[in-house]
Order: sequence, then structure tokens, then C-alpha cells
Amino acid sequence: MPEIPDHVPVYISSDFADDEPPVDKVGSAMTDPARLESKVTPPVSRESLLEDRPATTWQPYLPPQMRPDAPGEASARAADNESSAPYRASEAAATFKFSKRTTFLLMALTGVNLFAFGCWAGYYLIPREPVITSLKPSMANLFVESRPDKTPANLIADIATKANPSVVTIDIKFNSASSNSLKPGPSMIPPAEASGLIVRSDGYILTNSHVIHRNSDITVTLDDKRSFRARFIGRDDYSDLAVVKIDADKLPVLKFANSKTVQPGDWAIAIGSPLGFDHTLTLGVVSAINRSLADFKNRVDLIQHDAALNLGNSGGPLLNLNGEVIGINTAVRSQALCIGFATPSNVAADVASRLIASGQIPRPYLGVYMEDIDPDRTRSLTLPSHPVAVKIVRLASGGPAEKAGMAPGDLIVKIGGVAVRSRMEVRQLTQNKKPGDQVDFIVQRGTRTVPLKMTIGDLSKESPEF
Repeated sequence: MPEIPDHVPVYISSDFADDEPPVDKVGSAMTDPARLESKVTPPVSRESLLEDRPATTWQPYLPPQMRPDAPGEASARAADNESSAPYRASEAAATFKFSKRTTFLLMALTGVNLFAFGCWAGYYLIPREPVITSLKPSMANLFVESRPDKTPANLIADIATKANPSVVTIDIKFNSASSNSLKPGPSMIPPAEASGLIVRSDGYILTNSHVIHRNSDITVTLDDKRSFRARFIGRDDYSDLAVVKIDADKLPVLKFANSKTVQPGDWAIAIGSPLGFDHTLTLGVVSAINRSLADFKNRVDLIQHDAALNLGNSGGPLLNLNGEVIGINTAVRSQALCIGFATPSNVAADVASRLIASGQIPRPYLGVYMEDIDPDRTRSLTLPSHPVAVKIVRLASGGPAEKAGMAPGDLIVKIGGVAVRSRMEVRQLTQNKKPGDQVDFIVQRGTRTVPLKMTIGDLSKESPEF
């Protein structure tokens, strides 16, 4: 061990052995029992402190509260605890004593918590019949699980079997208020038929708006031949979609696909009730996407397909090979074979949800019939995918375009300072406008350039049928 100078102090632990008797200040041993019980650590010599203690003499350190007490101390402590128990009990009672206001607040808070817990338990734990809707993207597909890796010969038949219960036949009977006749009695307009698609299990049905008219009686017939009187919920002429409701529940629905994934060449299955033949199935392929039809209303881009459509197919679904809805059949090209159009499923799902929620959708309305042309005749008019100008064919009477000063034969040059070359560009620049917004137009009238300011109308309020 290294030598430690005498002037360096040495400190010892309190567990130094008591094998040497304590020594008083003058060096004599202390034999007084009272002083021995005081457990005062005696001073020891410097040499003994520097000696290494053998490990056999080490003892563990115990905190004061864990050290064994002497018999006398244990009995004294027990007596103190017994004597002070009443005081501690009264002190605890005084600590947890609440005022009346505090007690009332605690009881009210407990009641509110119990009520909230009851509502939560009732909503999540009590069994109830859920409302299934095809308008949720997370809805499970009814066909993919049963579809094998290889396409079987009866795949289309399986899809039709599972999809038919969700497709309905709609009969529309017009009364005298729907016709222009001034004679009393039933209208001379013949009844019409259309198709529809159940989008919620509690009876909400999606169809085309051009088949639903004011003051018409609507009857819906299900695949199981049950018939219901339907009531009108809302319509959106911009997308040519409408929603009606029947008093029924637990109805089957189909999943809506993401129409952005649809591409030319995909299989297309149409189901509807053409000419009174309910649940007729036709098969084709998607011919093109992002098609637009010549109409004065601002319409969405459509899916073109060659599955055969006839009068009565309007409002029926267009399906893919997974049995998912990729569109709602809405129109056919007159004097053509197998050129049909469907509203994309993404648009249909959004419109149906908004109509169910509020009954109408504010839409921008121009009131013009437009066509794509080449004024210099440098390109063939049979190539509408390569237009160079937009011509106003005619105007809706009293519409925003007529009020703004437009005339048939005008060419739309710019909208809001942006040059346009097709009807699609006109719709893209105006579809996000709100009714009441003012938009600057520049039209070419003969050799003159005429600036105009148009106030956008609301299609849901200015539609001729409403």
C-alpha cells in the first residue's frame, strides 16, 4: 500500500468493526452502559484505519428503517402508533372531505361520463343492421375472391348472376302537368322505361336525369319482381344523373371501380332494360375515353364503348370483368351501331353522394350549343379530335350567353385571357366556376373581335325542366 502523508485526513465508513472498546477523550475505556448505548463512533488510530480489513468481516449496509430494532424501541413504536391512530384517522377524514359544490360537480361529471360511455357502447356493441353503400371506395369486391387465375368460359354469366339483383327497371308515367297540352286528363306522352343501379342498401337508386321529369310517377321493379313507388331525391343535369328512393332495405349493391384506370380495349359489360326487356346483358370493349357530346350543357368527359345499347338502357351500369361498376350508361350515337357512352364511375359516385346529401348540386351554366370546326377548311370536319376553333351553333333562350350578347355563328376565341381551340377546353375553363361568377369572353364575329362579359348561371335552377 502506498504511503499516505500524516497531514492527509482519513475518513472511515460507519460500519467499522466494534471489536475494540470505545475510548474516551483521555484514552480510558468507556464502561458506562448509557454511553455504550449511545453508539457514538469512537476515534481510532491512524494506523488501524489504513489497514485492509478482511472480507470476512464485511457486513451489508441496512437503511435505518430496515435495521432490527431493539425490543424496547419496537414496543415503544407500537405504543406510539396505537396512541396516534385516532389522530391520523381524523386527519385523513378531514383531508378527503369535499364541499357540497365539489361533490355536485363530481357527481355531474360522473353522470356525463357514464352517459357518454353508454352512447359509445350502444353504437359499437349493440347489434344493428348496417347500411351498405357502393359509394365507399373501401367496399369489398363481390367477384374477385371467386375469380380463378384463368378466365373461365362462364365468367360473364357469373358476373351477370351476381350483378342482376343490383340492377332495377324504372317505369316513368307522365301526367298532364308534364306535357304542353292544355287539355285536361292524362297526357299523350307515352310511358318511358329506363334502368337504374342500387347504390345503397336502404333503397337509394342512381339513374339518368334525362329520364326523370317533374310531376311523373316513378315505379321501380327489382330483379325479384317486387315493385315499389319511388320518390325523387335530386338530379344533376351537368352529369345527366339523378337519384330516386324506394322504401326497402337489405338491398344488394355493387362496388364502384376507379374509372381513371379504364383504358381502351378493356372489356365492358352493359346490363339494363332496353325496350322493356329487363336485365338484358350485352358485351363489348371500351372504345375510347374522355369523349364529349355536342350539347349546350357543360358535360363531363364520357367513356365510349361498343356494347349494344338501346332505348331503356339509360341509367344501367357498365361493368368490368371484376364485376365492378366503371360507368353509368347515358347515351348512344344516333344513326350509328354500337357507339354508346357512359358517365365514369368516379363522377357517378361523387354526384350520387352529393345528391343523397343535399338533393342538388350547383353547376356552372353557359347556355350555348357548341361545335368544333376548322374555319379555314384546312382539316377535315370528320376529325373532331383535331379542332382549331369553337363555333356557337345556337343559344338557350334567356340563358347566360344570350344575356351576355353572344350570337349564333360567333367563334369563341378566348376565355379569361386563355385561347381555346375546342369545346373540351371551353368546359375545362368554366367547369370550376361558381354560379354568379363573371367571366371575360372574346368572340370573333365576322371580321370583328368582340369582348363580352358573361355572368355564369346555375344549371340546377335554369334547366328548362326545372
